[in-house]
Amino acid sequence: MSATELGAISANYTPARVDVATPPVKGAVASTSVSAKTREVSDKLASAKTVSMETLTQVNTELEEAVKRLSEAIEQSPTATKITVDEELDRFIVQVTDKQTGEVVREIPGEAILKIARNIENLKGLLYDNKA
Repeated sequence: MSATELGAISANYTPARVDVATPPVKGAVASTSVSAKTREVSDKLASAKTVSMETLTQVNTELEEAVKRLSEAIEQSPTATKITVDEELDRFIVQVTDKQTGEVVREIPGEAILKIARNIENLKGLLYDNKA
């Protein structure tokens, strides 16, 4: 085929138009679906948070009332309660004393336990001397 013939064919050639159908955009539908689900989950979480906060507020109120009643009951008893911290052992010590006489009725932990704990602390110092 000569160049002239090729030129004549190409001059008369018009390409056929091909329409390509675009597939449906899945992301748009999925995005709408995800947005709806996200909103639904968000609403459920907000509702659960509200219920949780209401429950915590109710428990806190009940606890405050119980502490108040306990404090009133302790004030009416013939004993006094003193809570201190042992500096050496870094432990709480509760002493219950008679209001009239000042005598220690009960000590928690007891004095014997505190002596043992102090002795153990002293032994730790001997066993684990930092001068290595």
